[in-house]
Order: sequence, then C-alpha cells, then structure tokens
Amino acid sequence: MIVMVRGWRWIGGAAVAVLALLALLSWVRWAGLPADVAVPATTGGPVAVTGPGTRWVYLETRSGYGSADALPTVTGPSGPVPLVPATMDETYSVGARSGFLIGSFEVDEPGTFTLSAAPGARGIGVALVVAAAGIAPLILAILTTVAAGIGAIVLLVLVLVLRRRPPRTAPPPWTVH
Repeated sequence: MIVMVRGWRWIGGAAVAVLALLALLSWVRWAGLPADVAVPATTGGPVAVTGPGTRWVYLETRSGYGSADALPTVTGPSGPVPLVPATMDETYSVGARSGFLIGSFEVDEPGTFTLSAAPGARGIGVALVVAAAGIAPLILAILTTVAAGIGAIVLLVLVLVLRRRPPRTAPPPWTVH
C-alpha cells in the first residue's frame, strides 16, 4: 500500500524540525558529560572539581607514546590527597591523542585540586587528564540520544498522520443543533 501525502513542504519541514530537535537534544546531553581537564604533565596545574566522587588521572600523549617514572601528587583544598596507582589497564585513543590510566583519587568536597608534575613524564605533548570515574554518564548520554531519536520519529509520524486527515468543515448553515 502506497500512502500519498499532499504537501511535500509539510513533510520536509517536519523532517527538518525533527532532525533539528534531535540534534539539539543530543548536543545538550553530550555537552552535559563531565568535562575532562588537562594540565601539562611536566609542570602540573590546578583542576577545578565541582562534585564529590572518584576522579581518574590519565597520562595523555599526542604521539601515542609516553611514560612516567612516578605518579604526580595531588593537593586538595584541605591538604594532600592520596593518588592510588591504577590496578586496571584503562586506555583511550581519540584521533592523534591517546592516554592510559595511571591512578585515581577521591574527592570528598568540591574545590580546586592541584596536580604536581608527573616525575619523568616523557612524550610529545604529554598532559595529565582528570575525568570523572565510571561510564555511567556516557551510558546515560547514549540512552538519552536514542530516546530523543525515537521521540523525533514519533513526532514525524504524528505530523504525517495529522496532515493526512481531511480538513474539518463547518456544518451547513441550515443544520439545527
């Protein structure tokens, strides 16, 4: 069965509106992921932490190669914070950047944490990247994007179904109500 819908402009407009809505919802959700903060590994630097929880520290390089002889130190608003060495092999690669997990630290109260230089850090463009631990924010972002896509498809179908209905006409003037 082929369904003929009049007004391709309505269909095109609805499709553009649905795609724009999907893009907006996806961007809002992905922009809400915990931001990674990078500081130079050879000098260290401040990291603003806005909420409690575990933070992972990665050693990142732009060449794919790098190493550190020892862990950096972390100082929080109330003093030194222990940096626990990584017990798992966690890596990432995005374009020409790659990093590997070197340790984690716990944040009890938000504030500015200072990472010292990573002793012996070597590599081209080496940086220390601090990110919220876990994959829950990433999974939530993916599920939100999928839900937005399904919602956009439902909206498009509703527009098409409502557009196919014949227009309502007023009853003739001689009809008694």
